[in-house]
Amino acid sequence: MKVAVTGASGFVGRAVVQRAAAAGHEVLAIVRSGSSGHGASRTVRVGGLGKSEIEKALAGCEAVVHCAARVHVMRDEGAAGRPAFREVNTDGTRNVIEAARAAGASRFVYLSTAKVHGEGRATPYLPGDPLAPIGEYAASKAAAEEAIVATDGIAWTIIRPPLVYGPHVGGNFRRLLTLASLGATLPLPLGGLDNRRSLVSVTNLADAIIGALRTPATRGKRYLVSDRHDLSTTELIRALGAALGQPVRLFALPSGALRTGLALIGKSAESARLLDSFAVDSSALWMDLGAGPTQTTAVAFAEVAAWWQSRSRS
Repeated sequence: MKVAVTGASGFVGRAVVQRAAAAGHEVLAIVRSGSSGHGASRTVRVGGLGKSEIEKALAGCEAVVHCAARVHVMRDEGAAGRPAFREVNTDGTRNVIEAARAAGASRFVYLSTAKVHGEGRATPYLPGDPLAPIGEYAASKAAAEEAIVATDGIAWTIIRPPLVYGPHVGGNFRRLLTLASLGATLPLPLGGLDNRRSLVSVTNLADAIIGALRTPATRGKRYLVSDRHDLSTTELIRALGAALGQPVRLFALPSGALRTGLALIGKSAESARLLDSFAVDSSALWMDLGAGPTQTTAVAFAEVAAWWQSRSRS
């Protein structure tokens, strides 16, 4: 099958290209000008997700995996960032699925985010839970989902990951790696936390996306995806330290005191990511795919730790 992958030079897009090629698909990488297709059969460079440009790029494709997005950036989460998020994540997605349909593609898989459900819930989110996005990024992705659902003439699947990690990761997971490295020499007040957070390795996410392309049962459905191994922040920092070969030194401080302290220094958002729960139930996806995640959390952490340490040596 000829599979087009938008955002093919990005963190998730690269993994999707590689896993799709390994599965025997002919892969067309759609990337921004100046970027690489990372092993695709063919690469098309575009300036953006405008209607006419993306229609030309997707000509002849049989399936589309849409990973391209304006990513979550804290400084853009106010109302001033809304037009940019909407232009790329909502209007751009509408252009991509309409172009895919015009090209005669039979399958469309969209990479959304678990954040469309909101944040701050103690119990795991389910795929059928209402959309309650917080912030402009999540709102733009939720609006994109609704645009996809309203599109006739193409079989779509929507996949919503929580925190994605793996070699070359950025953002929040990179900050966790920094904490784990720091905790080898400086005691951290993160012991004894009992929150639950879901993660998904970029390999497991890419496998789920490619699996959805070939599995009829996934058509017309929205899913949450994870490694199916939720961790508390305490467990996560310790596991990363072990993978780095640098056991971390943690001591327990009440979460309320931690939250207050972080708020006082303007880090309320960071305290939520460290202290709150954010878990998802991905059983529906793995059940429909007929298999569980292929990569264990331990193996995935070892991979990302090896990459992290190689950076410091180079």
